[in-house]
Amino acid sequence: MEKKFRLGTVLAFAAAAAAVTFVVTFLLVQWQFNSKLEDRAALDKELSKYIEARTDIEKSFVGDYTEEELLDGAVKGMVDGLGDRWSHYLSAEEYESYQENINNKYVGIGAVIDAKDTETGFHITKVYPNSPAQEAGLAAGDTITAVNGVLISDMEYDTATAAIRGEAGTTVDLTVTKADGSEVKATGVVRRAVNIPVVSTELLDGNIGLITIDNFDDNSDQETEQAINRFINSGVTGIIFDVRNNPGGQLSELLDLLDFILPEGTTFISRDKAGNEKTYTSDASCIEIPMAVLVNASSYSAAEFFAAALQEYNWATVVGEQTFGKGYSQIPIRLSDGSAIILSTNEYFTPHGVSLIGTGLTPDYPVEMSEEDQTKLQAGTLSRDQDTQLQKALAVVKEKASQAVTIS
Repeated sequence: MEKKFRLGTVLAFAAAAAAVTFVVTFLLVQWQFNSKLEDRAALDKELSKYIEARTDIEKSFVGDYTEEELLDGAVKGMVDGLGDRWSHYLSAEEYESYQENINNKYVGIGAVIDAKDTETGFHITKVYPNSPAQEAGLAAGDTITAVNGVLISDMEYDTATAAIRGEAGTTVDLTVTKADGSEVKATGVVRRAVNIPVVSTELLDGNIGLITIDNFDDNSDQETEQAINRFINSGVTGIIFDVRNNPGGQLSELLDLLDFILPEGTTFISRDKAGNEKTYTSDASCIEIPMAVLVNASSYSAAEFFAAALQEYNWATVVGEQTFGKGYSQIPIRLSDGSAIILSTNEYFTPHGVSLIGTGLTPDYPVEMSEEDQTKLQAGTLSRDQDTQLQKALAVVKEKASQAVTIS
């Protein structure tokens, strides 16, 4: 039997449904509004603290300062407050230099410095060929103690590096302590554009190819792939990758290189703040040749994950020291005035889902190196025969070299 509803009943139901919808919508909007009010109240409280401090500074501070310096300091303090050594603030000038760095080209003197210990100055770990630093007589193992007469120990790291750099054609005066302890003045060093070589190669005993990767910034993947192909085409029986003292670099460069070398499968995993995971993979095309990877305590980030991926696939033997253990990635976030914050936004994992944070990668063959030899390695003066880590890697690859060299 067909049921019939009176118009009044239908209207009553409709009115009730509308009322329920209104109440639910109202409560939801009210909750969102209250949440925004709470967020706004918290933000207003934070801003009022900044305004209060700024007002007191303007009212009572007897020294000189600029509004730009005050604001830069406030943002820098906010990022420093995170307690993350990898997150930091860059002024507009510093951010410009940062972009030049990741492009493996910048204006400066052409020296690489170690930022881990700056109490006495900047320790030079490498001087690029045909650079202003080389022409001024600087060498790996030297320490820059003052810039334009100001001690580096009295400056912030970013301020000191910016002082060494500068516009092309301008000059900088450096005070340098040589490796033997003597002090020299390098005056009138002319800054200019410096192209940074990323990859270097050498043919070792036993027809083994050595590929040294200085960083994983722009062009590192392309240059490494070209080096691999040159060695294979020349008939080498094995390859050693040296990523010691490699500070890492861009994820895209690492992923492309792993895709080129490894067979089909997972190469890398990242996880963001919300817990969202992204898995990166390689295709079936790969390089099959006896391999080893050299690492040390100054192998950071992408350098560590490069070695870890090859190790977990049993594609290469890792030789050297425990790596640093940097497992966060940073992205540059440009602010409206051209400055930027470099912020840790993702955690990284090896193909097997292992985090390297705080632990680093354990080599298959641990080989320690004396502090003296480490200094020579950084300076490029450690002979191949004295390099115990390289010699171990060479022995390992030679032992594996009976395998056929193929490209799948």
